[in-house]
Amino acid sequence: MKKANYARWQTPPMDILENILQRLNLSDHIRLSTVCKFWNSTVTRSDIHCSPQFPCLLYPQESPKYLKFYGLSEGKVLEIKLPKRCRGWFHSFRKGWLIMIREQGVDSKVFLLNPISKAQHQLPSLNTIASFEQSVNGEERTACAASAFLDYKIELSSSNISECIVAVFVGPYKELSLCRPGGKRWNTFQVTDYFKDEYPLDLLFSRGVFYALVTSTYSNKNGGVRAFILNFRDEDEDEPCAVELKLVYDNIEEPCSSLNRGHGDFLHRINLNGNHRAYLFESTTNNEILLIHHMKDTFESSVIEHQIIERRMHPSKFSRTTKFKVYKIDPYSGSFIRVHSLGDQTFFIASGSFLSLQTSDFIGLKGNRIYFQGQGLLEHCVPTTLSNDSGVFYLDGAYVGGYVERRWLSIDNFRGHAQSWFVPSLRYS
Repeated sequence: MKKANYARWQTPPMDILENILQRLNLSDHIRLSTVCKFWNSTVTRSDIHCSPQFPCLLYPQESPKYLKFYGLSEGKVLEIKLPKRCRGWFHSFRKGWLIMIREQGVDSKVFLLNPISKAQHQLPSLNTIASFEQSVNGEERTACAASAFLDYKIELSSSNISECIVAVFVGPYKELSLCRPGGKRWNTFQVTDYFKDEYPLDLLFSRGVFYALVTSTYSNKNGGVRAFILNFRDEDEDEPCAVELKLVYDNIEEPCSSLNRGHGDFLHRINLNGNHRAYLFESTTNNEILLIHHMKDTFESSVIEHQIIERRMHPSKFSRTTKFKVYKIDPYSGSFIRVHSLGDQTFFIASGSFLSLQTSDFIGLKGNRIYFQGQGLLEHCVPTTLSNDSGVFYLDGAYVGGYVERRWLSIDNFRGHAQSWFVPSLRYS
């Protein structure tokens, strides 16, 4: 039989390759990466971008062996199995990386993971933080002791591992700890006054500065900004690295009013705008630092529901999103200025991440909106709850101050495991 004469594969010119790849979405890039070594090395190059990707919503984990998420662009639930070396519990998402925890008591591991490329970078041992072992030994829930110790948001200064500094508030005294991926130890600093009821709320890195959002019971600190220089150094570094930190004191929102409904064992108390979560965002259009207040009504009930009986009597407490307030932080005075429009931006908020996207980069995505996915049940004794406080907040429209549209079904929320928006990518390695 005569052998077929196939034309020899010719590599397209690089400018044509780049033009093609920039028009393909992430799913196409992943398929191309499996064709051969050449295509794998090409599509994972950091200087070649695919078309902008819609965020995916990472569901609370049921097992450390896999991740399950909902793709907005595909409109379906996808599952990624994790190799044994990558298994752990999801903590949060920052700058292209999932932050994972492998619970092993005092030997617990924390690492950065790209779930698409499976790239992984170890963070220093938590044992290099003086308060960690004491915290683990005193933690009743030893199965999630490291997660409890790292109870606050973890921030990265850069998606580029060679330039990255990792920051997180840790332990009972809310110390700020810094490290480098692959480094040998954490550097710990006491920047808040724990004994004067100062507590961290959020962390953000922007234009060379770490911003820490802090709440204080002392009203004279509400709305102010304090600056620090922290000298950070790993064991292998000869000279310390100067890290600039700014503490931003949250402006406390007062509840509007409270209402009582029912009587006796069926008493309900409603606190209008009785609770708020605060976040720091960097504007994608002008690099301003924005403060977001996620306003909620809270509902307290003495009714004992079947789902929350655990040998003890606990009143149930729920919250429901009512609106968002947006402020920009004046870079000179530190004062908060109310903002009534996000312009060409859309924010995505969940318990494990906050994203800001420029909507003109996406077909079909409209600006001036905040997508939120969060837990509505505040009763911590419940091991598994339904997360039903989800939807979109429109800052413009017919209602003064914006309005909420609730649109998603409830999903199981396993206690201790966050939900998160994340943007999948092959670039980070």
